[in-house]
Amino acid sequence: MDLSRDCQTLAGAVLDDPPHCSLRKLRRILDTLPNRGNPLEQAVARSLLTQAAARISRGVGLDEDLVVARSFVKLTTTSLTGPWRLELQALIEHCITVSRIRNGGAGATSRSTNAHVRRITTFIEIHYPTSTIRLRDAARAVHVSPAHLARILAQHTGTTFLQQLRRRRVSAAQERLAATALTIKEIAAAVGYDNPRQLQRDIKRLVGMTPSALRQSLAAAADAL
Repeated sequence: MDLSRDCQTLAGAVLDDPPHCSLRKLRRILDTLPNRGNPLEQAVARSLLTQAAARISRGVGLDEDLVVARSFVKLTTTSLTGPWRLELQALIEHCITVSRIRNGGAGATSRSTNAHVRRITTFIEIHYPTSTIRLRDAARAVHVSPAHLARILAQHTGTTFLQQLRRRRVSAAQERLAATALTIKEIAAAVGYDNPRQLQRDIKRLVGMTPSALRQSLAAAADAL
């Protein structure tokens, strides 16, 4: 894959394509990006993809969105051994969510749904280390029924509560794999897993390698910098 060409083509199409189309194209580029690469390739990939995401987010009208601002701060300050891919995935999903909501109309129902999505994102950010949180807890926090919250997430993010929760936990686990010598069992407990094997499965599914292989890859990348 020619990453530079694809990102430049995407950036040029932002003004012509609907935002959700550009976001899906960006997500496909990120999904096909190899998990491994030398530090220079990783730096170039992050820079090009972040620039494309910035241009698309402006097209969606998210210049002053706090979630987007926080994501870009993390993307520009996290080391190449950090979870920048997961952060960019979360940013893309947030932009897709907002784009879908705005396309659905600017009425009171749409504004209420947007508020629910923002509040559930905040809830997960605060409570992900707690192993016992469930959909019903999140629903209670945003004052809707569990079934209604599940529908909101499915319609406006294309994900479930559990998928969002696991993505955040894997991101936190990746940070600890890069920065600490904690065992996978200790990391699992710190980020909300009762069962370390579930964390191992989630890392394999979302990152494409085992925790031990990921730690070695992160350490090798850090040594090469």
